[in-house]
Amino acid sequence: MMNQEEDAMNQEEDAMNQEEDAMNQEEDAMNQEEDAMNQEEDAMNRVSTRCMVYLLRSFLKLV
Repeated sequence: MMNQEEDAMNQEEDAMNQEEDAMNQEEDAMNQEEDAMNQEEDAMNRVSTRCMVYLLRSFLKLV
C-alpha cells in the first residue's frame, strides 16, 4: 500500500516538474522574443541617429 501511495506522489511530483519545465520554456521563449524586439529597436535607433546626424550636417553646410 505504501508503494502505491509513494508511486502516486512521485507521479504527481513528476507532473508538477513537467509543468514547471513547460512554464520555464515559455518564459525563455518570451525572453528571446523580447530580446529580439530590443535588438530591432536598437537597430532602428541607430538608423534614426544616423539620419539625424546626416540632416544636421546637411543643415550646417547650408548655414
